[in-house]
Amino acid sequence: MQQSQLRDLYIIVIAVMAVLAYQQWFRADDQALASKALNDAMVSTVSPSQLIEGYPEKLIEVETDVFQVFINPVGGEIVDVKLLKFEKNLGQNDSVEVLYTADNNNYIAAAGIGGVNGSKGDRLRTYSASETYYKMGPDGRLIIELTNSGDDDIVTQKRYHFVAGSYAIGVETEFINQSDQVWEGRAYEEIRSIQVLPKEVKPANYWPGNVSESDKGSGVVGMKTYAGASFGSEINRYKKLPYADIQAGSKYNNDVIDWVAIQQKYFLTAWIPSFVHNGESYLYTYWINNSVSLDHLNQQIEQGFRVGAQSRLLRIEPDHDYTARATLYVGPEDMASLKQIFSGLELTVDYGWLWLISQKIFLLLEVIHDYIPNWGLSIITITVLIKLLFYKLSSSSYRSMARLKELKPRLDDIQERYKDDAMAKNQAMVELYRNEKVNPLGGCLPMLIQIPIFMSLYFVLIEAIQLRHADFLWITDLSTYDPLFILPVLMGASMYLQQRMSPQPSDPVQAKMMMVFPVVLSAMFAYLPSGLVLYWFVNNVLSLVQQYVVTRQVED
Repeated sequence: MQQSQLRDLYIIVIAVMAVLAYQQWFRADDQALASKALNDAMVSTVSPSQLIEGYPEKLIEVETDVFQVFINPVGGEIVDVKLLKFEKNLGQNDSVEVLYTADNNNYIAAAGIGGVNGSKGDRLRTYSASETYYKMGPDGRLIIELTNSGDDDIVTQKRYHFVAGSYAIGVETEFINQSDQVWEGRAYEEIRSIQVLPKEVKPANYWPGNVSESDKGSGVVGMKTYAGASFGSEINRYKKLPYADIQAGSKYNNDVIDWVAIQQKYFLTAWIPSFVHNGESYLYTYWINNSVSLDHLNQQIEQGFRVGAQSRLLRIEPDHDYTARATLYVGPEDMASLKQIFSGLELTVDYGWLWLISQKIFLLLEVIHDYIPNWGLSIITITVLIKLLFYKLSSSSYRSMARLKELKPRLDDIQERYKDDAMAKNQAMVELYRNEKVNPLGGCLPMLIQIPIFMSLYFVLIEAIQLRHADFLWITDLSTYDPLFILPVLMGASMYLQQRMSPQPSDPVQAKMMMVFPVVLSAMFAYLPSGLVLYWFVNNVLSLVQQYVVTRQVED
């Protein structure tokens, strides 16, 4: 039975390695192509039709205590947002840009009222402001007002509300119909990204804006944090919309929604319309995939998306007005802050399919950090607490393994005696287990019960923004890999010692393969977040100590 378990484990690990290698190989190719395109000097001079073709000499700049916002007077779109409290690259004093715009790379947020049936919407209007630079004062509040008086007797005003300490921006668009005609349109809130990329880049590998490599995330294959579009509604509190689904045509288009967002592992851009819960906010998505008709870019395409919400059809009668209101969040994926803005938005902190357990573990981790203000020490502490929680289950597992180790010579004898008779061999082994009162699965079942907790903690450690740029001893950033690879080596060594203390397979080939596992897994963990590897190493050390104590008790 033990041999079968080891063989199955070997097959699973090899399969995971193969898939991981395949995905990382092609993902790396896609990302390299994208990186090359975005840094190509020739591309940077091009303004394809779907991209913003240029700006006035001065964008409208707004500075608060938490971010720097740039507004394009054409359409009043928010074209760049820098988070002043978050460095893009550790130690380089460069702020994270969640929204970002260059000639060949647009990632913007827009809200207003779009015209239909020949009516001119706000996207085509150029606004004026009293200043081009605004800075929040000591009162902690700031309102920016833009105005356009069009030649169609429609006066439009945009107002942006900022509050100190908040990553939420209130956006209002007011249409005043001074004409003698009915004006028709729809209120909208949109997140849009367009880039010039090699056409080989797939939607699954699309990253909007200007994201650092360390913020694109890593994880075991199939267990990475989500990056893509999402929305929330009364029916679906949180629903993911991968870019590939948007390209294929989302079945959720025109669904009534409460909010719509783009997730980027640690940071979030989200629109929350004011007209929620009354059937007026409808989802729309669109994938952009246009050829770039320039000789030196014949292998490039405009690629990107439009994701947003729109209202029902609005009719503004002469001498009447209408104001569309919405909230834009551009900031860190912090559960507490997001929940305050809108209930359900906190679910965008992607803790995977065990999110309910993960949320509780994260809250415990935060409590620990309140008393031990270092995230590395907090990870060690929560690892110890989880180990204590499952101490009895683990002891039962190690006791079963120790008994199997004692029976190994007799099991080997049965293997040799009945090597040509599988049925007799299995009957003899079952009889031995029964007589010695040993459950061959006793070492596995307690571990299976612990898996949900371990997996939940895994998602917390690779998703929590609190670990981003958090230091511990020689490690400067627990959210990325150990630059000296000390932790992966220590983890591999601890796994090797664990295997030496466990029952060894009778098959010499399997035994050799099992000895290779620590090396293979160390290599797989080498580029995973060091906070995760720290947890795994500490857990292994605690397991070694417990296994040693239990084994000695059984032997005595």
